[in-house]
Amino acid sequence: MHEEIELDRLYISPSGPRHCHCPWPTADELARARETGLIEPVIVRPLPGTRPPDYEILFGLKRWLLAQRLSLATVPIIVRAVSDETARRWVAADNNDGSMENPSPSPARFSAGWFRA
Repeated sequence: MHEEIELDRLYISPSGPRHCHCPWPTADELARARETGLIEPVIVRPLPGTRPPDYEILFGLKRWLLAQRLSLATVPIIVRAVSDETARRWVAADNNDGSMENPSPSPARFSAGWFRA
């Protein structure tokens, strides 16, 4: 079972090799997401010391980016309590999907809060 959470409570994992090289959603992916919404949840873990809890994205970074591009208020998540080692492995697996459509985020998107590390 998953829950919905506000986009601004999710943060890109600092252990992610592409936290500065995000996988921009393609036009096809955006069109599909507009049609169907986001079906698959983003896998996250709680960030210590945050109340209400904020979350680190472990798997599903592209879905989070799609939600931002579509101006959605929330995204489905599944919360997992995992070790740092497991978190690093999951983030690495998510980063190995081969999609590096636009490896350089624009300064405007960076300063507008698109990226948080």
